[in-house]
Amino acid sequence: YESVIHLESLATAAPERYGRDGNEQRFEPLERARVLELAAREAWARLPRRIIIDGRRGIEGKISEVLGILRYVLAAGP
Repeated sequence: YESVIHLESLATAAPERYGRDGNEQRFEPLERARVLELAAREAWARLPRRIIIDGRRGIEGKISEVLGILRYVLAAGP
């Protein structure tokens, strides 16, 4: 991959907000979600163009930021 956009989990960004109350699709307990988040960060750590989207932004904020990044990249072209 040339670059990765990583959406940080609430499990590390704001653990007090993590849980099924805000998202019924979540199935990992907090500690497992934290382990997975840290593993994903480690997996992409050596990639020169890794963008981490702050998990405290909420899903709408994350989507907005990702769309802005994609628009910028696509407008710049190859």
